[in-house]
Amino acid sequence: MPQLIPSSTTLPAVAPVTTPVRVVWGVAPLFDYSQSKLLFSDSNDLLLGNEGVTLSQRIISCLTTKRLYYQFYAAFFGSDFHTLIGQNYPPEIIKSFAEKFIKQAVTDDRVTNVKNIVVQVTGKIVTVNFTVVAVSGYEKQFQARWSV
Repeated sequence: MPQLIPSSTTLPAVAPVTTPVRVVWGVAPLFDYSQSKLLFSDSNDLLLGNEGVTLSQRIISCLTTKRLYYQFYAAFFGSDFHTLIGQNYPPEIIKSFAEKFIKQAVTDDRVTNVKNIVVQVTGKIVTVNFTVVAVSGYEKQFQARWSV
């Protein structure tokens, strides 16, 4: 086998990292869901969001992803709203399932409570308004809409 690095080449020594690396939770790249792309600054730096933005993106992603459909997501990630499509359930059943699916989809260590869940069924459109409370005290109201 040929030698890839000539023996006369001196390689720099690689020292192990001795200082711990601090992980910052709650900081993530910003994502534009309407265009399905990451956001960059004018100087091509990736734009980062704070804890509130990151949690909001996670919740939106959970609600718009089919649970147990993609193998690279954990089993608890995503929602089951796709199971209601075309089933012709009465509005009372849809409301019950919608509330349950919202609570299941918004499972995250950073979320302490999902409250003020209001489900409205108008024809084949289900609209759910709810408020998510984070561990840090951050609260945000969301509105999700599906066609069943």
